[in-house]
This record gives sequence, structure tokens and C-alpha cells, in this order.
Amino acid sequence: MGLLASEKIRLAEKCIVLAINKNFEGAARIRQQAYAINPPGSIGTDWGDWGTIWARDSQYVEFMLNEDYSDCDNTKQKLEFIQAGIFIDYLFDFRDCWGIKRQTELSKEAFNSELLEKFLIKENWAFLSENRELIYTSTKKMNISARIYYEEIKKKGFPDTAHPKIYELGEYYLGFLPGTPNSVIEARRKWLERYDLFCNMSVVGIEKFPKTYQTFEKHALANSEKYQAWMRQYSILKQK
Repeated sequence: MGLLASEKIRLAEKCIVLAINKNFEGAARIRQQAYAINPPGSIGTDWGDWGTIWARDSQYVEFMLNEDYSDCDNTKQKLEFIQAGIFIDYLFDFRDCWGIKRQTELSKEAFNSELLEKFLIKENWAFLSENRELIYTSTKKMNISARIYYEEIKKKGFPDTAHPKIYELGEYYLGFLPGTPNSVIEARRKWLERYDLFCNMSVVGIEKFPKTYQTFEKHALANSEKYQAWMRQYSILKQK
């Protein structure tokens, strides 16, 4: 059956404090004990076998700590918060990056990476409001998983069938994999531009402006009369 979302968050709150203090084993132990009682349905995983669980989790810790973070222009303490967030996302399989978002709140130090910013400028992505810390940590997570994959197939003598990409310093994951058609990339860029526009327009006091992005997008794509009226108001209000 697995834990309820609220129960996972409650456990994750305890675990992230331990991970920030580099007690990764303690954090993993809390998750293992909870899952042993109420397993999430992972196929082939015996959550009661702490030795096997920690062997897998400690491997992740090793690769996570050995990843190159020299492109992070922050304090050592902030980097430790980032690594804690990465580990918590791995530990509980948080697809919404709960661990990264929570460590951002706890650390209170703004993320900074000159190499990432240069990359975004080169890719014509810098003007978009995508969260830099999420881009950065998503890239590191992909590298960690890829390096573990290559280590495992090397040990077991298996062929490489997945070919996961390892991103070099100054190269980052923007939500699409290498070889993605330009049409797909441009569609994502336009969606982000439109979403940024919605966020900017929603705070300037436009009369009868929609509360949801979905409604705004429908009118924007149709270039409706309502959309044109909103844009006329926006051009005036944003100058005030």
C-alpha cells in the first residue's frame, strides 16, 4: 500500500535534518524502518533487509559526494544543503524535487553558478524564469544515476543498452535529452515564455484577468479578443 504523502513528508522532514548534518545512514535508516512496516510496493526489494538497503543507499551517497560541484559558486555549507536535498529526493523518490525545495528554504543562501548562467545565455534560456537551482540539481542527479549505471554494468559485464548522458561542467539538463528535435525544444521555450508572461500579467491588476494559466493559454493560443484586451491593459499597466 505504501505511506500516505503526508506521512512521507513527515519522515522526510526528519531525514533532511540528518542529511544536512551528513548523517546519511541515519536518514536512510528512518526510511527503511518505515518502509519495512508499510512497503511502497517496490518489486524485488526486501525493506526488512537493512544490510542490502544500506549497501544500495550508501553507493548513492558515495557517487553523490564524488560528483563535481566546482561549478557551484556558493559556500561549503550551502553545498552540503544541496547534497542533502539531492539525497532526500533519491531516498523518497520525490519527483517534484521536494528535498531540493526544502533545503532551499532551510539554507536561506541564494544559489549561484556562473557556469550555469553562461550556459543559459548561450542556449537563449537565461531570460526565462526557470529555477536555476532545480536545473543545476536535476543535472547532478542525472549524472549520479548515470555514473552508478555505468559502474554496475561494468561490474556485471552487461552491455550498455541505455546510454545515459553524463553532463560535463558547464553543460546542463533543461528538460530534454540530447538529440531532441528543435521543434520540441522551441515548443518548450515558447510554453515557458507564455507562462512567464502569465505570471507577470497576473500581478499588475488587469481587469478580469484569468486566475489559471490554462484559461490564459487557451485565449493566448487563439489570440482571442479577451487576450488582446489583456495585452492592451498590460502594455499600459507595466509602465506605471
